[in-house]
Amino acid sequence: MNLSDVLSDPINFITEFFGIVPAKYQEEWVREYQTKQHIAVKIQNKYLDGDETDLYAIWYAIVNSNKHVCFGTPIHVESKMGLIKSYVKHIINRLNAMKDDFISITYENDYCIVLSNGSKISCNDMLEECIHGPSYHLVIYNGIDYMTDDQYDFFMKAWFPTLASTKDIKLILRYEKDNRPIFAKFK
Repeated sequence: MNLSDVLSDPINFITEFFGIVPAKYQEEWVREYQTKQHIAVKIQNKYLDGDETDLYAIWYAIVNSNKHVCFGTPIHVESKMGLIKSYVKHIINRLNAMKDDFISITYENDYCIVLSNGSKISCNDMLEECIHGPSYHLVIYNGIDYMTDDQYDFFMKAWFPTLASTKDIKLILRYEKDNRPIFAKFK
């Protein structure tokens, strides 16, 4: 596959760089990620679902300059960022093998990577200072169904005014259980 094929389609990107052939429902999710502003997807298999969302977000940061992608998680922020960093470094090596110096990491710390195209990929726990601080273009939140009631109430109060007032933020919520009323807003 050539570079333009890989960069023009997230499914090609996922398949080429990770050898993952998404199941039909996973491919449908990725297509919806591209077209919808807000989406909630129910994880069908917590051990198999998730890579396609993470890889879509990395694809988004690579093909769109100066975007801020944020992975939100209620627990294990460092572990999640470690996984994302390993994905990004693998992808950069493969992209640069296709075209010399196509993209690089210009800065990284425990919670953030900045790419040479100006895009940033970060991971945080979605506390108030994380939500009201930086401006995000794509937010992926895993595990909203594991939030405490207080965390959920805060999340709703912090995010919905922002989401309602702009078309510039894409929000992807991933969940396992139908235990939060937020999902009715996205169906």
